[in-house]
Amino acid sequence: MWGRVKGGRDLSNRIAVMIAAVRERVREALGQAFIDTVLGPRLVADAASSLGALIDASKAHLVMLHRQGLIQPEAARLVGSALRRIEREGLAPERLDPAREDLYANLEFAVREAVGEDAAGRIHLGRSRNDLGATVARMNARALLGWTAASILDLRERLLALAGRHAETIIPGYTHLQPAQPITIGFYLAGVERAVARDWERLWDAHARVDLCPLGAGALAGTSFSIDRELMARLLGFARPLANALDAVASRDYVLEILSGFAGLALMLARLAEDLYLWSSTELGYADVSGAVAIASSIMPQKKNAAAIEHVKGRAGAVVGALAAALTATKGTHFMHSRDTSVEVVAPLGEAERALGVMLALITAVLDAISFRPDVGRARAAADFSTVTDLADALVRECDLPFRVAHEICAVLVREAVDVGHGPESIHADRVNAVAGARAGRPIALDEATVRDALDPEASVGRRRHLGGPAPDTVREAIGRAASQVAADRARLEARQAPLAAARAELERALAQIIGD
Repeated sequence: MWGRVKGGRDLSNRIAVMIAAVRERVREALGQAFIDTVLGPRLVADAASSLGALIDASKAHLVMLHRQGLIQPEAARLVGSALRRIEREGLAPERLDPAREDLYANLEFAVREAVGEDAAGRIHLGRSRNDLGATVARMNARALLGWTAASILDLRERLLALAGRHAETIIPGYTHLQPAQPITIGFYLAGVERAVARDWERLWDAHARVDLCPLGAGALAGTSFSIDRELMARLLGFARPLANALDAVASRDYVLEILSGFAGLALMLARLAEDLYLWSSTELGYADVSGAVAIASSIMPQKKNAAAIEHVKGRAGAVVGALAAALTATKGTHFMHSRDTSVEVVAPLGEAERALGVMLALITAVLDAISFRPDVGRARAAADFSTVTDLADALVRECDLPFRVAHEICAVLVREAVDVGHGPESIHADRVNAVAGARAGRPIALDEATVRDALDPEASVGRRRHLGGPAPDTVREAIGRAASQVAADRARLEARQAPLAAARAELERALAQIIGD
């Protein structure tokens, strides 16, 4: 696969000049199996995802060498011009050779072709592929956190908007998958937004531990040259350098933290999807999904399958699996740089990013495509005894009974109705008073209006006006507070991105001064 490159030139001829120096200690050529299974696929992936970050890190290192007087001005000018040109034009796929081992070596080869061995060979002064790779990985992770944060904010806005439209749409609330008490669609979705907001906060907090710069740590013990690590960190928009050079190249714990946050978010999205899936079933019918997120059956004409929801649920496994893979790859590694740490621990992050991206896109599409059936949800809540807790509350409130006694009375009333196949509409004041009086040992006199009001789903929801309750006005107030927090979180994210833009502008100005632009 990788044995010969386009243009007909032998692989050994293409790489001999540079690789001979890097691989002087290694007598044998790289084996084809290693190239085909690891180095080749990784080079393709890194070229697509990391070339920009690698060039930026190289530019920052070059600026630092120039300011510290560790590279001659003319060599710095040549190398800077080459980096700028490669950044603009990219590295042609046919010129990427996995036998050079990685993307960094291919970039160095391209610079060497452009400016010659003497100038190109000076850019690597005071650094290693170890700290350079660790820096690029953190830059990519930082960008990933920014993208994820923005996507989650979009989802939170979608949830709140839909919740506001359905603050009065009654459905049964469930515990143990059994009807429990009436709630509203708006109350449910506002609760989901609160859970997703905590996922957002966890990933937001992870940024502080990602935003540390390894550049200058070298292979593990720094360098004997008088480098300026603070300058490189600032030019790349990092908060500060990592304090210990060994830690800088040995640690990928931030990957585990991000993947843990991703897994938590994926599980929450899967739980939301599971409920929407159940609600859209024929048996419940509280919701319907449009054909935009459904597929038909090849044999059963009546079928409309909510396939997009199934993919949301299913892709959660890939995100959780990525966390498990990274945790397992970390186990048994020494506290030093190694490929299982720097490559195998980090690789699942890309897999999780792709899976989570699908989940976020699909759940958003489902929320846009779903419609709710207020009559169905309300009818079910009225018929499934989920308002009987309110009847117990009425016995406490109106008749001064202990709640446990009122609970027992209502349980008897429900059992009597169920035994003869009746619903809550069969429970009337005379029977309530008879059962309650027998149990309390004194006369009980609830009127029929109180019983009917207690068993009414809208009244049940409306009575729960306390903080966190499902009463429509309470839900709307909660949505307003949550929307304000989303707006504040978006402003926080924008404020966090501003220093990155400023750092990049400073880096480009510094490079322009070196190359004379």
